[in-house]
Amino acid sequence: MDGAEGFSGFTDSAAKVKHLPPTLSLQYHFNPEGTFRPYIGAGINYTTIFSEKTVGILRNLPSNIDIPDVELDDSWGLAGQVGMDIGINENWFLNLGVRYIDIDSDAELVVSDGVGGTTNADIGTVEIDPFVYQAQVGYRFGRAAPVVAAAAAAPVAAAVAAPPPPPPPPADTDGDGVID
Repeated sequence: MDGAEGFSGFTDSAAKVKHLPPTLSLQYHFNPEGTFRPYIGAGINYTTIFSEKTVGILRNLPSNIDIPDVELDDSWGLAGQVGMDIGINENWFLNLGVRYIDIDSDAELVVSDGVGGTTNADIGTVEIDPFVYQAQVGYRFGRAAPVVAAAAAAPVAAAVAAPPPPPPPPADTDGDGVID
């Protein structure tokens, strides 16, 4: 969080946070069987925000003012991505991509009221909105070897049905030599 807008003359940060932004995306590959496979993707993101702490201008207040804490809500947002898989051989590939994640969180300052309680003050929305760059090596499992088309297909003989099996021999259940 940048404190420059709210405090005239200050350009120091006001808070630091950590966040975990797992994102679920669907991708469309334009050339899925080619050596160069560009793709686009879109998805949804849920970001959990933790380890919020005030720093800089909010930590350097006069000694008679309690140092406030900062709290940020978790966030839901959309994500978009573009990238390319580059085939190295039949199964191995290099992936290069960039993803934008929309992370907006409501922020509050939490200040001690001096008698054991706290007062929360809404300070607006924090837009984290990172671009995530990636370079990865991947392996595609279960790919069959490509089929090479024959120059001229040989004629295929018509299938001939096998004759039915012979009937079972007649039964002589009492063993007298006469068929029942």
